[in-house]
Amino acid sequence: MRPHLLRVVYVVLGTAFLSAQDPAFDVASIRPTAQSPQTAEIRPTPWGRFTATNATAKSLVLRAYGLVDAQLIGAPSWLNTERYDIDARTAAPAGGPEALTPMVRQLLVERFNLKAHTEMRELSAYALIVARRDSQLGSQIRPTSTDCTRATTLTQVEVRAAARDGWPPCGMAYFVGFTTTTPAGNNVKMRVRRSGTTIPALAKALQQTLDRPVVDRPH
Repeated sequence: MRPHLLRVVYVVLGTAFLSAQDPAFDVASIRPTAQSPQTAEIRPTPWGRFTATNATAKSLVLRAYGLVDAQLIGAPSWLNTERYDIDARTAAPAGGPEALTPMVRQLLVERFNLKAHTEMRELSAYALIVARRDSQLGSQIRPTSTDCTRATTLTQVEVRAAARDGWPPCGMAYFVGFTTTTPAGNNVKMRVRRSGTTIPALAKALQQTLDRPVVDRPH
């Protein structure tokens, strides 16, 4: 790990900085999460639906700006304690699930009165690099055969059918947990499969479970 010049976001609620000019969802429902325990989940889909279950406002901000904790500065403490359920919808975007991200930012501005500005700061980060000296990728890394042009027109039935085949549509991920037994005890692991992804998108996905940003450094 070494320092990289990365973006940080200052968040202040109730004080104006820059007003967002992002597109908005057609309809959106936001309500506090019920008291019964639930698994937290944030899920954008290829067909224009964004849902969040038991999600903190902080997790929504991090997702909307593509950040980790170290890049978020000035957020009030309640952002990490109050939880919400969200169901927001729009027409299927041409860019797949990630095209909903600007709409999530606008949703935070409209419903949470989020005000923020960005600046660059040097932070410790993980770098995603090519390990081989000849700059070639490994034999298991190859261009996708998935038809990404259909990703935004898939129905939920087709998405479930793709799940049975083992690979998700472009822009989506499948998470499968499994347990292995060792002499030291049980070891719980998670297998993640993504289809039709780019290396920068992979770096962004990896940092969601790490304590530092992940940057794509091809050279």
